[in-house]
Amino acid sequence: MQARSSHQPDVAHSSDRPLERSSGKLYGTTTTGGAGGGSVWSYNINTNTFNVLYAFTGLTDGSTPLGKLLVSFDGNIYGTTNAGGSGFGVVFKIGGGVSSHVLRRTFQAPHTFIH
Repeated sequence: MQARSSHQPDVAHSSDRPLERSSGKLYGTTTTGGAGGGSVWSYNINTNTFNVLYAFTGLTDGSTPLGKLLVSFDGNIYGTTNAGGSGFGVVFKIGGGVSSHVLRRTFQAPHTFIH
């Protein structure tokens, strides 16, 4: 998957198996590259087109996306990061267009539960 346009940020280290949609697109994440904190990408199998949908800065928008991407009933794609936000990662949503990242929730420091 080297086909990408020169204006897109470099991405590296795919973090999980790609999510395949019925549209003929694959979606995935990288733990590095992008704008410094990883990225969410799509690859159209039919047109051989690669796009970076969102490049994490590593700051409040999240960093190091890990785990599987999930598709909701409304077609949006959801995922999590391992860092960024308030320091313990975020839940993000990717809509239909490029750079359509929406921060859904930031994780705070872990709480200690007493039984």
